[in-house]
Amino acid sequence: MAALEIQDNSLDILEPIAVDNSIESWQYCDYTPQSQSNLDRRGSPIKIFINASDNCLIPSKSYLLIKGQLVRNDNGNPFDANAEIALVNNAMMYLFSEIRYSIKDMEIERISEPGQATSIFGYLSLPDDFSTSAGLERCWSKDTTSSASSKEFNDIPAGGGPVNKNTNYNQGFAARRSFLMSSNPRGSFSFVIPFEHIFGFGEYNKVIYNVNHELSLTRTSTDTLAIYRAN
Repeated sequence: MAALEIQDNSLDILEPIAVDNSIESWQYCDYTPQSQSNLDRRGSPIKIFINASDNCLIPSKSYLLIKGQLVRNDNGNPFDANAEIALVNNAMMYLFSEIRYSIKDMEIERISEPGQATSIFGYLSLPDDFSTSAGLERCWSKDTTSSASSKEFNDIPAGGGPVNKNTNYNQGFAARRSFLMSSNPRGSFSFVIPFEHIFGFGEYNKVIYNVNHELSLTRTSTDTLAIYRAN
């Protein structure tokens, strides 16, 4: 039987160096909704337009920056610092009932119930350690139990004794809650959601030249799916 010769590429020190000068720099541009009022109106669409210009745009490198604050419904004030309340995992997508993206007046993608759709996609595609690393930047910190409990250990027994770990402790809930409760003002948040987390076409990494773009996000009629609390 003939021997198969294998050569490790690390020994090829005479291999020519590849230099890529095709792209010298990226420039990010801010685009905001056409109307800056009533962004929190339930059931209303929030639309962002990018008019045709002599630019090469690449949606795959785009992202949404969403800022807000979680406050009480009865008086509009922040929740107490000890309140067991937080946003759910992937909460920003649960704020919308539908998301659409159009290019040159042609609908490219429409997503109904983006909270559920992007959550399923994230659970299947994101590594487990993403929750404990960069995930919180997009409000992604997976639940470890089904309880809204940020308390890792039980209280010390009245008669003394060992302190036991709380079996209901939810590490993901605790991380999201801590993010809100440690912010200033309390309950405020700012999350960055890359397009690749939302759209299937977000993986298309080619530039698009000189056409109109439109992003439309329809607010849900209720925010109960985006909030998780103990009572």
